[in-house]
Amino acid sequence: MSEEIKRDFSQLPYRHDDPPSKSGGIIMMAGATFFIGVPTLLVIMSILDGTFEPAMLIMLVLTVIGIGIFLLGLYLFSACTVTEFNGKTLRYQHKSLFGHKAWDEPLSEYKGVLSRSEYHPGGRDSSSYTLYIVELMHSDKQRRITLWQSRSSSGHRASWEKYCRQLALPALKQDGEGYTRRDVEDLDRSVRELATEGKLETTFDPAAAVPETLKFNTRGDQLEVEICEPKRLLLSIPFMLGFPFLFFWIGMWFVIFLGTGMVGALIWTLITTPLVRINREGLHILDRTPWGETRGSRIHADAIRNVRVGKKREQWGGAAVVVETDAGGNHIIGRGLDENALEWLKNCILSKIAAG
Repeated sequence: MSEEIKRDFSQLPYRHDDPPSKSGGIIMMAGATFFIGVPTLLVIMSILDGTFEPAMLIMLVLTVIGIGIFLLGLYLFSACTVTEFNGKTLRYQHKSLFGHKAWDEPLSEYKGVLSRSEYHPGGRDSSSYTLYIVELMHSDKQRRITLWQSRSSSGHRASWEKYCRQLALPALKQDGEGYTRRDVEDLDRSVRELATEGKLETTFDPAAAVPETLKFNTRGDQLEVEICEPKRLLLSIPFMLGFPFLFFWIGMWFVIFLGTGMVGALIWTLITTPLVRINREGLHILDRTPWGETRGSRIHADAIRNVRVGKKREQWGGAAVVVETDAGGNHIIGRGLDENALEWLKNCILSKIAAG
């Protein structure tokens, strides 16, 4: 399937065909014949001329790999997919030489329209990239439908809102192991507005069962949360151990530059303590250092559209509390904390901001 997907439901019934990749399949099958034929022929020839040795059977590993590549090419050559939508029911059909799959599913069985991103690290000869995705969400992963997909974030949010309106389904975003659910008309409203109208549950006691990795203080009407990260040094060790390999693989000067940056970041992490101050005006995210406090970032309460547990973009690095704002920017807090601490911190922020 192409990385660029933009389904148009403005005119129904909708139908989209993904035809077989015949050229790609032929190229793959042609290449596979080399892996299958050469080692197999060498083994057969050695048997015929009496020079065969058991160790030569290791060459047949290439034959097995070649068979796998050939079958994949055959699949690409024959596979085709048809997706249809009449306004009430989605129909999916997938055919190839290896089988046939088809299902019909009422739109009412879908939970909503999910907005997410998917990080692809790339490889030695290809650069990393992020796919921005709008997906029709179903409890059965096999019945989820990608509505919009692109390497560019441009149009991501607008498409998310458009499909929510077209399909009359709620807007979803991942929040830890679950999802936040919003009616499309509430997407541009602050958490304080939603709480005032009873659309956001904020019952929470920040003083109860504070996780060990957090320290909680009250200063007047302000809450201060200190984020303790005892495993940060241990998490950095694998990167440091990998330096000798990077040195020979990439090159000396690049590794020296990279190493200096990593050591500096490690030292900064060890001597600073992340803080979050929360009051009725909003959030202040900053660091405490041996020389005082950094200026940090201030977020006004009325600008906060959502607070969830997830990732800024679904890329490397652990989950964190993500604070989404009306300007489309995301602020990351507490990356590396365990799930319990992240949920506590998220609920603490929501309860204080929503209370006003």
